[in-house]
Amino acid sequence: MKQWDVFLSHASEDKQSVALPLTEALRRAGVRVWLDKFQIEIGDSLRQKIDQGLANSRFGVAILSQAFLTKHWTGSELDALWALDVVLPVWHGIDKKTLMKYSPLLAGKVGISTTEGMDVVAQTIAVRLFKPHDDSQESFSQIARDFAVLLARAATVSELVGFVAEHPKILTRSLGVYVDSEDLFRVAVLLGPNLVDFCTASFQPSIGRLSDYQFVLFGPVDASLFDDVRASTGLDITLKRAKDIGNWLQSNMATAREVLRDVPTAVLTKVVAGRRPQPGSPAVRTLQNLNDDLIRIQVRTYDWLLDSALSLADGGDDQ
Repeated sequence: MKQWDVFLSHASEDKQSVALPLTEALRRAGVRVWLDKFQIEIGDSLRQKIDQGLANSRFGVAILSQAFLTKHWTGSELDALWALDVVLPVWHGIDKKTLMKYSPLLAGKVGISTTEGMDVVAQTIAVRLFKPHDDSQESFSQIARDFAVLLARAATVSELVGFVAEHPKILTRSLGVYVDSEDLFRVAVLLGPNLVDFCTASFQPSIGRLSDYQFVLFGPVDASLFDDVRASTGLDITLKRAKDIGNWLQSNMATAREVLRDVPTAVLTKVVAGRRPQPGSPAVRTLQNLNDDLIRIQVRTYDWLLDSALSLADGGDDQ
């Protein structure tokens, strides 16, 4: 898996007005962006860093402007991206006629103009990034695209729960479980005053009962969630739900087993929230520390589910 989703190529004149706002919009859409401002430090080899960024990015986004078209350096980056056939053009202050004079081949690629607004540009790029490679699995391809769009526009928790409930293989694949007729997959389970968004368990014929219970709770999609978890009341609320469910189980086993047969006193709960942090960012360590501090609770990002949706769309339906 590539470290970055996109390598953002741009002229320095467009950094403040386009590159930085687009980077933030892409990050809100869950896209991992390589941008020189954040990846190159004093003392680094400029050429080496850029080569690493190019080699470890799935796609290249080129901000095409008058300044870009006159730069030798950006032209070299574009040549490298073009060789990989991964150029996604963003037009800034130019049109197709201008591009035709520079490169008819580049003008032939469908682009999007910054006049549409940075969030629209970012969501358009995100949908293209998360489009599965293999359209032979058309139904799963559409499911993956629809899910990517929901995440890009920061859908509500109820929307996301509803979508995954309609397409449960997204979740079961992420959890690594195979749900057969005797196994358990339930949505919106009420345990006393606590609502569990999803619950799975596997039937073990050797012992004649359900085991390996897992609970899943959905939280906010906010792409910057792990930049400062202390400021995230949405994540706090979801984690509190998980802890309350665990405490309630230990004190109400008889009642719990009327709802969920064979449920144990301790169940691993996965909290799904936020988007995958940018590689090398402080948010990566924040998420790791958060998981280290939790007991029987694991935090996963929505990209954990999106990866499974894309895998299913690419023909990986082995369940």
